[in-house]
Amino acid sequence: MGEHEQVVIHCDRFPYVRRIGYDLMDKVWMHPDRCLDFHVFLFILSGEFQVIEGGEEYLLQPGETFFLTKGRHHWGNPKTPPGTSWYWIHFHAPHEDEEESPHWDEPDHRLKRFFQPDDYRTQFSLPKRQKLTNPETVRTKMKKLLEIFQSDHPMRAMRLSLQTADLWIELYQQNKMKDSNSGTDILIGRVIHYLEQADLSRKFNSTELASQLNMNYNYISSTFTEKTGISIREYFTRLRINKSMELLKNPACNISEISQQIGFSSPFHFSRVFKKITGVSPSEYLKQIYRGLEW
Repeated sequence: MGEHEQVVIHCDRFPYVRRIGYDLMDKVWMHPDRCLDFHVFLFILSGEFQVIEGGEEYLLQPGETFFLTKGRHHWGNPKTPPGTSWYWIHFHAPHEDEEESPHWDEPDHRLKRFFQPDDYRTQFSLPKRQKLTNPETVRTKMKKLLEIFQSDHPMRAMRLSLQTADLWIELYQQNKMKDSNSGTDILIGRVIHYLEQADLSRKFNSTELASQLNMNYNYISSTFTEKTGISIREYFTRLRINKSMELLKNPACNISEISQQIGFSSPFHFSRVFKKITGVSPSEYLKQIYRGLEW
C-alpha cells in the first residue's frame, strides 16, 4: 500500500457525505488514534499535517489531498504544528460490497451522443496522495461544499453528494493535467510561474504579464479564470497572504511591517483581506502561533 495506492471512483455511485469541516490548529496537534467505518478526504491549506495509516507515516503539505481508508487503523504523533489548516470530508462509498464495475472500452464515436447504461458503469482512479496542479480551484469547491453543509437547504444531502462527485472529477483532471501538453494547460502553468516569481511588494501589473507572455491580457485572464475557478488577481492576493503567514512566524516582524512588505496600502486593508482568505485576523493567527509554541 502507501501513497502510490489508487482510490477507485465508480461513476455510477455518488458518495454519501456524512460531515464536512474546516480546522485551523492553534497549537501542536496530534491526530486521534482510531479506525473508522467511513472514508476521510483531506485537503491541506497551510502548515504540515501528520498522520500514520497502517504503519506508514505521511507528512502532508499545503496543496495536497489525501484519502484515509475506511476500516484502516490510523493515528498521529504531536507533529502537526500550529497554523496548520485543512478541509475534510467524511463520506461513504455506497455499495462497496458489490463486485467492482468492469472497465469499458471507448464507445464508438459515431454514437457518442447516445449514452447507454454501460457508459455509467465506468470507473477511474485517484492517487491516495496528490499534489494539486491548481489548489485554488479545489479550495473554492471545498468552501462551497462547507457552505452547503452548513445551510438549511432541503436538498442539501443531494447537493453535497453531487458536488463531492464533481470534486473527485476535478482531482482526476488535475492528476491527468500533469502529463498534458495542451496549449491551455501550458498557458496556466506559465501564468502561475510568473505570479510565483513576482515581487509581492508590488501591485499586480496586467500589462507586464501580457507583455511577458506576448498575449492579449483579456484572453489570458478569461482562460485562467475558466480553468482555475478564480481570477489572476485573486491568485496573486492569495500568494501574498501565504507569504504573510510565513512572515508572521518571525517574532521580529509586526503586522504593520508585514502588510507593507507584501504591498498592502494599510494594515487595516491587509487584516481585512487576511481574514477573508484564512478565516481569522492576523492578530488571532499570531495568538494561535504563540500558544502552539508554548504547548
